[in-house]
Amino acid sequence: MIELSKILGKPIQSENTKIFFEKYGLKYPKRDSISSQSGDDSFFVVQRKMSVELNFALNIWNPKYPPVPDTNKRKGMYVPLLSYAIIYNKKNIDLPYELNSQISLEDLEKRFGKFDYNSKWDRLYKTILIDKEKDISFSVNSKDKSNVHSMSFSIETPVFPLFSIYESFEKRISINEQIRKEALKSLEWIIKNEYFKNHNDIVNEGIDGVKKDKIDVTEFCKNYLKRGYVLESDLVIGQETIDTYNKDDDYRFGKACHNIDRVKEIFNSNKY
Repeated sequence: MIELSKILGKPIQSENTKIFFEKYGLKYPKRDSISSQSGDDSFFVVQRKMSVELNFALNIWNPKYPPVPDTNKRKGMYVPLLSYAIIYNKKNIDLPYELNSQISLEDLEKRFGKFDYNSKWDRLYKTILIDKEKDISFSVNSKDKSNVHSMSFSIETPVFPLFSIYESFEKRISINEQIRKEALKSLEWIIKNEYFKNHNDIVNEGIDGVKKDKIDVTEFCKNYLKRGYVLESDLVIGQETIDTYNKDDDYRFGKACHNIDRVKEIFNSNKY
């Protein structure tokens, strides 16, 4: 049996993914690779009768799931990876991690703790890292205590997605340029205020360079950090602080990196 946990983060062209598609009657897409220059870098595969949605993305932003070049296509073509899956009817699919179709909200609370309430969407919800080895998160949301509205499984993504790993640092997609500039300003503030953890000698040299205004943050990412994203594990910040901001969609930590005032607010109220 091929469970979701076996295909999350895997290429759509993988054998296990194809077996999963066949088992649940999912239609294999005509397009199973994406150009790194495409503005449309993800797509859904939906099985409405089964109430299942799968999102395949060019860029997962997770070092455990690197890009997969499509060797059968021209240079610059990549095979999209399963980024997340949403299940609206848990009775229609075999669930991983000892979850089953009969599980109730009460059962889930016993296992994972009390659900939070999102006033904006009038929903109860819970998100936990269910598989630390594979960086897989499990989310549940419900309209009320009586029923589970949806479940989703997704690959954990960084809190600071600054640049696409497929594009050069010199040639960035202009549509998101303002967002990226804000994120870079935020990262500069974080480094200068001692909230970026020490790494190896090369990264530490870059941190010192940013603090002394010898290099800018773009150069730090390109030549010292050597990746276009920042992980939670890179930051000196308490999990309680991140959890607090994750409870409100308007202040989700990943979104806050694009607003330097929010970043300052988050780090200045750091709780451990």
